Amino acid sequence: MKPAYTLIELMVVVSLTAVLVGFGISSYRRAQSRQAGLQATEEILSLLNSQQKISDVGKVDPACTGVYQGQALALFSGDNTITTTSLCSLANGTSIPQTFSNISFNQDLSFTFQFGSGGTDLGGATSANLDFTTPAGLVYRIVLTSAGSITSLGLQP
Repeated sequence: MKPAYTLIELMVVVSLTAVLVGFGISSYRRAQSRQAGLQATEEILSLLNSQQKISDVGKVDPACTGVYQGQALALFSGDNTITTTSLCSLANGTSIPQTFSNISFNQDLSFTFQFGSGGTDLGGATSANLDFTTPAGLVYRIVLTSAGSITSLGLQP
C-alpha cells in the first residue's frame, strides 16, 4: 500500500494556506494604499512647488489682466482636486483643476502664493495643514507656512 495523507492532514494544510494567503492579501492592500499616499504626496508637492515658483517669477496666465498678485489655490473636503488660478487686479486668469487619484482632501483650504514676497497668504494663519486620506483610511499631511515653506509630514498616526 502506498503512503497517503489523511483527510485531516489535507484540511490542516489547506487551512494554513488560506490563513497565509489572507495575511498576504491584507499586507498587499496596505502596501498599495501606502504607495498611493506617497505618490499623491509627491504629486501634490510638485504642484505646490511649481505654483510657488510661478508666483515668485511672476509668470502670468495670459487671461490675467492688470497687476499680477500671485497664484491662488483651492481644495475642498471630500474632493480630490486642487484648482489653481493666477490672481490679477483687473481679471483673474483661467482656473485650472489638477486631480489626484485615490485620495480625498480632509478639509477646505484656500491660500495664495504671493508674488515677489516668497510668502503664502493663509488667511491670517501662520501655518495650515493640507491633509488627505487614501481609500484605506491612511491620512497624510503637508504643512504650509506663511513664510512660504512647504513640508511633507508623511503618514499620520
